[in-house]
Amino acid sequence: MDSQARYKITRILFISFVFVLFGLMFMPFAGALLLASLCAFALHDYLGYITARGIKRKYATLILTLGVLFFVAAPVIFIVLRAVTIIKNYSAQGFRDTPIYQSTEKLLHDVTAYGSALAERIGFDTSKIPHPVDLLGKYSGEIGSYATSLLASIPELALNLFVFFLALYYFLNEAQTVKSYFMRLNILSQREANNIIRIIKTSSHLTFVVSILIGILQASIVAGVAYFAGFSEFFIIFIVTAVFSLIPVLGSAPTALFLMLTAFVQGNTGGAIAMLVASVVAGSVDNLIKPVILNSAGEDQIHPILSLLSLIGAILMYGFIGLLLGPIITQLALSLLPAIVSSSSDEEKSGEIEAIQS
Repeated sequence: MDSQARYKITRILFISFVFVLFGLMFMPFAGALLLASLCAFALHDYLGYITARGIKRKYATLILTLGVLFFVAAPVIFIVLRAVTIIKNYSAQGFRDTPIYQSTEKLLHDVTAYGSALAERIGFDTSKIPHPVDLLGKYSGEIGSYATSLLASIPELALNLFVFFLALYYFLNEAQTVKSYFMRLNILSQREANNIIRIIKTSSHLTFVVSILIGILQASIVAGVAYFAGFSEFFIIFIVTAVFSLIPVLGSAPTALFLMLTAFVQGNTGGAIAMLVASVVAGSVDNLIKPVILNSAGEDQIHPILSLLSLIGAILMYGFIGLLLGPIITQLALSLLPAIVSSSSDEEKSGEIEAIQS
């Protein structure tokens, strides 16, 4: 091996070693950094609207970042912590004594009795099937334990949130610098890079802005109506509905329908009707508004089954943040390949035209 080859190998190994060490420093915050980068793509156009009014980029970035913190993150964090605290208090005093547990237990008992009677008519033996009421008692205690562990992890969550907003400010303020760095690597052509950036911006915007805002709106409708229908667990209902709203196929309907059945079992006919109306209104928000936004953005709706499977896989792979990463990665994967193939075909055609003209 000559000296030139040894130099190249040593150079590659040294650079790789440095970058590996550099990357390892950020591994504890990988989830927060990834979310921040995608959120920066989603908010990039809003930053352009602010800077177009003569505000310097660094101040516009600060305004946008603080806006996300105080008007989106802070209320959601407050609701989550409030819900977790309520669950912990329920666990301390005993879930069985809470109104929501007793209503759920009565609902499950009535449904099980009806199902057992139906199974007996067709000759189906249900004795070996676990009783839903027993499962409710078993897993209600685990919910309290999870709430306690979540409260114990608040310092770690706060650190990740701090890293997220620092990274969000950096990615928004230094977007052009980051883009120029990657363009100098000559991995992609200018056209391919612009196509990929456009796809990531659209996918991120649909998830971080559209889906989350629709989820918050649906959760507000269901939790608000539920509160006036006699359910005092506003914060818990809000969180459960918001999470369900991010799941394709299901949406916010399960929470509203469950509360409707619970109110009906309690003899609260007015509350049951109110929850049915809330279910229809909340569902129409997702079924009417979201398709309009997708069509205006020029994006095709992903098949619900594919969306659901990819979301389940993302949650298993990335944890809770998979709720946000799953839709973005799926949309990106389905849009990226056609864009690159189309770009390559256009470049080949332009090359052939230039060859003919020459």
